[in-house]
Amino acid sequence: MALDIIGVCTPIIDLIRTGRKVEKHLGHSTLNTIAALSYLGMRTGAIGRVGKDANGQMVIKDLERLGIGHERLRKDNLPTAECLIDLDGSERHFRERSGYQPLVSLDSDDNAYLKSAKSVFIRAANPLYAQVAAVAKQNGVSLYTTLHAFPEERIDLQAVISSGSRVVLCSQDELWQAAALAEIPKHCEMVVTKGKNGCTVYSSGRKADFAAFKINAIDTTGAGDAFAAGYIYGDLQGWPIAKKAQFASAMGALACLQRGARTRLYSHDEIASFMKTHGVNLA
Repeated sequence: MALDIIGVCTPIIDLIRTGRKVEKHLGHSTLNTIAALSYLGMRTGAIGRVGKDANGQMVIKDLERLGIGHERLRKDNLPTAECLIDLDGSERHFRERSGYQPLVSLDSDDNAYLKSAKSVFIRAANPLYAQVAAVAKQNGVSLYTTLHAFPEERIDLQAVISSGSRVVLCSQDELWQAAALAEIPKHCEMVVTKGKNGCTVYSSGRKADFAAFKINAIDTTGAGDAFAAGYIYGDLQGWPIAKKAQFASAMGALACLQRGARTRLYSHDEIASFMKTHGVNLA
């Protein structure tokens, strides 16, 4: 049976530091989103690489627990990437990344894997972006793009515009150039998250704002990834914009209630229940 969505990514172990204490959590924005989608019942897979080290084994074990296919996730002798994150109150600050060695080309098996899926999710800053976008466009695979990028990475705006993306997602802080907001919505749906100020959806020449759910956040690491999962999930179900945005906002809020990007994942019913307690019915 065809996969609902594939994530193209380089799994990372997040080292979350609070004072002198450091906790190890599973990470990487794309994979966090795929994990949440898997927990919602989507058939998922991943393309990328990890090391044959303890961190790599930690990643593989989690993918197997969640039912995420990892046959196209290379296991090599390079280290699995780590990212040091300082937690200040509920806000996180990315300090240092090490061992980040992404794949730079797809092989024929990767291409076949992509062609067999209904959709694919990838960062525009991923070196595989243009290749993945081309395979998706040529084979009728829906492409979902995130503009999340590390400080040293650059995104090619023209590549995003010409990618054929169905939806482009980013945070307000990730609008790396003003032209992105002016140009991308001309070609596809674009969603900009604004933390506690909610989100804005640009679609078919229209703009719609949606409020965030009010919570007492513990850690915002992974909130945007969970939001992306909710929006993509709704889009794959054919939901209208308002329903997608509210469901995604609920997922983003729930992700802030514990430390780590995906320490806990939530089912459809749990998300709907959370929304109902906040006065929003998932019709």
